[in-house]
Amino acid sequence: MYKGRSKVDADGKLLSAMQLPEVLGKAVDADKVNLAVMDGWVERELKRELGFEDDILVGMVCNKLRENPINVKALAVELAAFLQHDAALKFLASLWALLLEAQESPDGLPRVLVQERMKEIERRQQPKGRSRSPPPAVQRPGKKRDRSRNR
Repeated sequence: MYKGRSKVDADGKLLSAMQLPEVLGKAVDADKVNLAVMDGWVERELKRELGFEDDILVGMVCNKLRENPINVKALAVELAAFLQHDAALKFLASLWALLLEAQESPDGLPRVLVQERMKEIERRQQPKGRSRSPPPAVQRPGKKRDRSRNR
């Protein structure tokens, strides 16, 4: 793998070279966060970033979030192996901001995700392709329209 060095040495070198965003310096208590909802966000965002589904990466990130305390530095190093350096840090900063907001919420959910879900529910409840005008008049059964007069 690494000539004369262990993986720990290589990861430490990579970590020291990384400029972690300031938000990652704040601690997150995973016990206060609704991680099932965060798992969905992780899956959507990683799929958007990669352009395809990667169950292994999603599982790795979700498992790391269940560690308490969450080791953000180890997570950053592991993400950098899958994503480009900048993309990994951007993803991690967004995730961390949501986790910080969620741990302060009584239901363990970030407000942004709750609002997105409410908008999605509203869109689903609106009828598709229909205007708000009344439905067209329906001909009563039993009476057939005479079409021969129009010829």
